[in-house]
This record gives sequence, C-alpha cells and structure tokens, in this order.
Amino acid sequence: MTDTDSDDEKLAPAARGMAAESGGTVTAAEPDFVLRQQWRSRHPSNPETVSRFQEETDALKVSEKAAYVQAMSCCPEIVHRESNLFLFLRHENFNFPAATRRLALHWKHRLEYFKDRAWRPLFDFSGNGALTSDDIEKIKLGFLAKLPADNEGRPVICVDRNRLDGMGDEVNSARMRILFFWLSFISGFANVQDKGFVVLRVTRGQSIGRSGLAKVQNLVRDAMPLRIAAFHICSLPPPGGRKSFSDVVVPIVLQLMQRALGRRANVHTASTGAEMLEKLKPFGLKKDSLPRIVGGSWSYEKLDAIILQLSARFRNGEGATADVQSSDAGNNIRANPATGDEFSYLTDRTVSIRTRHVETQNRKFMKRKMDMVQQKHMQSEGERRL
Repeated sequence: MTDTDSDDEKLAPAARGMAAESGGTVTAAEPDFVLRQQWRSRHPSNPETVSRFQEETDALKVSEKAAYVQAMSCCPEIVHRESNLFLFLRHENFNFPAATRRLALHWKHRLEYFKDRAWRPLFDFSGNGALTSDDIEKIKLGFLAKLPADNEGRPVICVDRNRLDGMGDEVNSARMRILFFWLSFISGFANVQDKGFVVLRVTRGQSIGRSGLAKVQNLVRDAMPLRIAAFHICSLPPPGGRKSFSDVVVPIVLQLMQRALGRRANVHTASTGAEMLEKLKPFGLKKDSLPRIVGGSWSYEKLDAIILQLSARFRNGEGATADVQSSDAGNNIRANPATGDEFSYLTDRTVSIRTRHVETQNRKFMKRKMDMVQQKHMQSEGERRL
C-alpha cells in the first residue's frame, strides 16, 4: 500500500463528518471514492485551492502578510500544522479573501507576542519552543484554563487572575502568549468554528480592564479561526461589597461587554459558589465542568494532566497533532490541538508528504494552464495563416 493509499483510507471518515456538517447525507452504500472527492474539493491540498489562496495572499497589504510570508519561509510545516488553512476557510464560510486575511493576521499577532520564538513549535513544553519556561510555569498556575465542554459541546476557557499569586493585573505579552496557546489548542476541537467557545471570567470584585478586553477581542475577532459564543463574568465580591459592585460596577461592565458581544455577554453576581452555580446552570454549564470557586467540582489537577500529556507526546515525537485526552470522567477531550479532528491523520510525517504533494500538484496545475495557453496560441497562429 502506498502512502497516498494509506492517507486515502483515513480521509473517508473525515469526509463523512464534513458531509454531515454541511447538511449532506451519507449512506453506507456510497463509495469511499465519492467521499474522498468531496473532501479534496475543499481540502487545502487541492491545486485550485492552493492557487486561489496564493492569489488572495498576493493581494494583501505587505503590512498584513509580512509575518505569514516570513513564517512560510522559516517554518512551513509549523504553519501547515498549527494554523491549518482549512480551519480558517471553515470559520469564514469558505470566503477566500476573509480567510486569507485572518490567517495572515494570525501570524502577525503571533510574531507580535512571541517575537523571534514565533517560528518555533507552539506545543513544545520543553522551554525550547514558542513558549518560554516562564510561560509554561504561568500556564500551570491555571489563571487561564481549558475546562470540560458545556452541554452544547462548546469548549470553555476559564480566566481567574487570582491564581496569578499577586503577579499584577496587566494584560501583558506573556498573558497574551498563553491566551494564544489555549485558543490555538481549542481551535482544533470539532465544530468550534461553527459553535464557538465560552469564556468564564471569575472575579472577586476587581475592576475589569478595558485595554485588556480590547486586546483579547481584537485577537479573537481578527486572527483566530473561532468566535466567542458566550462570555460570563462571574463576580464574587468580598463581604459587604456586593451591593456597591452590583450598583456601580455591573452596569458599566455590562455596557462595555454588550457593546462588543451583544447578548452573548452576561454578568453574574453571587455571595457564594453554590449561588453562582445556580446562575450558570441555565446557560448549559455543569457542576462537574466548573471550578470549585463557582460551585463546581472540577479540579485544576485535571489541567495538570492535560499539560503533562501534551508535554509527553511532544517529547515522544508525536508533536502537536497527537490526540490529547483529559482525565475527566465522562468529559473526554479528544482533539487535535493544531488542526482539528478532521485532520487527525496529519502526523509530522504525513504533513511532510502532504506538503510535497501540494507542491507537485501545484506545478502540474500551472503546467496544464501553460499548455492550454500555448495550444490556444498555436490555434490562433494556424487560423491567421489560413
């Protein structure tokens, strides 16, 4: 069996998933080659897709695409593996200009936050990747954490800056790098481009910085292949501070949030975690998927397990394309953090094979176009002589 045949066998389940997502129906009798054709017609390795994407890239402003062009020069396999074009196309409903611009801005933001480490693997936890050793220690603190999905299957990101142990409130480059890491991780989860993800912001009466919210909003809005489906600010003010927070802070915060997110923004105030849990339940958030501070039973030890698995898989050479499963009972996370469930067949080896395949197909496509132009020219010359 050839490499291509091996890949084709793995394409069929993914094609079925795509057909189901797009509203199509797939029967058991439908030949696999039909499914493979449907897959490839929308896959980034399709020569026409490559050609169209190149045209849109050429049309971008230099300031928008400079980081992406540099990344393709320095680390093309990391670009394909950690910012797969298909996720951006899916997010933009296959609008090529919009998807191309979003992908270019993705790398512009990545270069802004990671500087000269932007070209290194994002899911390398050795301290030699895009994340520094200090970044990795901050991730382990859990001030930004991936929680189990809600009732609709949407990933949940929890923000609790009290876990920073007095390290300050400023949303600096280090925190943006960690946010970039978690957003890149969940962007590969099934259907996140369609359903979005949920943000849970835990506060104990602190102010909500406008500049920090603006940075996060700009990153998600312009540069990530996903959207915020709901944003919950969960305030647990200290004793005696609830009334002043509700009367003064909540209206300002709600106005600010709704300006950016509309009805997706919610502000909840409670005196205890149990009371907060009851306010979150109507939004599809469950006790076993919420941290204890808001009345849940989820433990940050489970976050440690995810990080350890990611680290071990990368050390074993499986890279960011390996599946990662949490230890949550009944809430397994089975996702490809870089490219999504649909691309789980893309190991480091097959990424290299696919990259060569794209280049070969692109050359063949351009040769066919040149042959057609030459043939038309010869026909015109013949008609002119006659």
